[in-house]
Amino acid sequence: MNREKRLKILLVALLVGNLNQAFAQSIEKIRQELFQSGFENLRLIRTEGKLILCLENISYRWQVLAIAESLDKITISLSEPDNLEVIILEKGIPKLLIRVSAEDWRSFRNGNLPDQDFSSRLSVSSSLGDTWEKIKLIEAENRSAGKFDIIVYPQFAFKNTLLKKLYEVQVNVAPAIELSLWKGMNFTGQVIFPIINELGYEGGFIRPGYVTLSQEFRLPHQWFGRATLGNFNETRYGANFSLKHPFQNEKWSFELNAGLTGSSHFFDNKWTKSNLNTVTWSSSISYFYPHFNLEFKAGAAQYIYNDLGLFTSCTRYFGETAFGFYAMLGEKNTNGGFHLTIPFPIKKRGSRKVFRLSIPEHYEMSYDAGTEFFYGQSFRTRPDQNRINDNNFPGYLKNELIHLKK
Repeated sequence: MNREKRLKILLVALLVGNLNQAFAQSIEKIRQELFQSGFENLRLIRTEGKLILCLENISYRWQVLAIAESLDKITISLSEPDNLEVIILEKGIPKLLIRVSAEDWRSFRNGNLPDQDFSSRLSVSSSLGDTWEKIKLIEAENRSAGKFDIIVYPQFAFKNTLLKKLYEVQVNVAPAIELSLWKGMNFTGQVIFPIINELGYEGGFIRPGYVTLSQEFRLPHQWFGRATLGNFNETRYGANFSLKHPFQNEKWSFELNAGLTGSSHFFDNKWTKSNLNTVTWSSSISYFYPHFNLEFKAGAAQYIYNDLGLFTSCTRYFGETAFGFYAMLGEKNTNGGFHLTIPFPIKKRGSRKVFRLSIPEHYEMSYDAGTEFFYGQSFRTRPDQNRINDNNFPGYLKNELIHLKK
């Protein structure tokens, strides 16, 4: 080998070494940026010209903002024009896959790529393909297991049933400890402290709220489930199981919910309960119309007091605010009204080392036009259940990513 060839080989080796070093440095910078921003359960690999990441948002109030911020940090630090595949986790369970090229994301965020062109290049789906298989065995960094939150939930309720008084109200403060010890698991322990109570005898006592142990899971073909045991709202305790399945085009989804519960009351330092003898269930179909961020839902249910009914709702999403109307037709009553979900202040909470004190991300309320407080009643199994947190329609997330202002 002559001197000229040896020199060329040496120059190529030095160039490749410098490129590999630069890429390794950019990967480490991405890891540090995401870690410092509070993302948990981080995994990262580069394969076949793709940069694949897994991350879980626990700091940002809104999932859309968390996705945008993570893509910003990744693409600014990335030295190679890779395609990105980002898996969004919830309690360690893979929920969504974002696909976009680093160059397209940078161009879009800098205002150099029109919304319509970018929309055709951005993919948001609950289908993971083979991406999860490529990264799931990598050990996660900044794990969420063993960390917990103390979340102070405000509670407000009112009734308008008296002629001599406009509204009867109840105001509570309900701090809750929320802890996850393994993938998909969550423990919630809540205590309700009454501030103002005009709605009944039990509401004047310090009492437990949600005290639950739940396990989430993902089955093949995009089936998502949750099993929960414990004390719920609406004076219920027992077991509940839910299952959700987005169809292939992901504008349609099916949801099933079933519970076996009894009544649960706590006052005068005594817990009074009935046997687990009440079966509840609901089954519904939802359709999301991306052009207007509209969700339509319709279904049937058996409620707490064994009455059957049909229900429907229409919800419009404005960023991280949701407003809509609902109606129900039952064996014993008809009812309807509106519901509203709004964000609390503070877009970004601090990260967790061991524990964190915070307020909830969103607050949801509903108003019944009727005055029926017996029939047509259902319960919830967690304190953070609301339409913004539960909206995993890919079309909604994609629309909001495109319209999110930098």
